[in-house]
Parts: sequence; C-alpha cells; structure tokens
Amino acid sequence: MLLITLYALGLTALFAAAVAISRTYCEGFGCMGIGVMWFGWCVVFVAWLVYGSIAYTRVKAVPGRRRLMNRLLAGQCIAGAALVAWWAYRRFG
Repeated sequence: MLLITLYALGLTALFAAAVAISRTYCEGFGCMGIGVMWFGWCVVFVAWLVYGSIAYTRVKAVPGRRRLMNRLLAGQCIAGAALVAWWAYRRFG
C-alpha cells in the first residue's frame, strides 16, 4: 500500500506543478523559463509513469489494489493527453 500512497502523492504534486506552471506569466525572457519548466515537468511525468508501472507490477496480485492502480495510471495518462491537446490547441489553433 505504501507504493500506491507514494504514487498518489506524486501525482498530486505533478498536478499542482502543472497548475502552477500554467498560471505563470510570460514577461520577456521569462518565456524561455516557462518552456524549461514544462520540459522538466515532462521528464518527471514520464519518470513517474515508469514508477507507476513498476508499482502496478508489484501490487497486481491484490484485486482491490490492482483496480486502484489501474485508475491512477489511467488518470495520469488521460491528464497527460489532455495537456498535450491543450498545448497543441494553443500552439496550432
């Protein structure tokens, strides 16, 4: 259960970081900093997705925990896809 709790806390931190980065204003050279922050966020997002996959393989024997991990992993993937869609809309729309 510790793996799941740690994963859920990490997802919460990722969500909070995404909200904070998206609310950051771009002033002059600061736009480059926002891009660097998003790049760092993407690296942590992928690393946390790998951690979630490893945690899933460790807890998949217990049905209730497996269902919870499925939902958490699906939520992370959906949130990532939504952010990519939002970026594409703002970039190309």
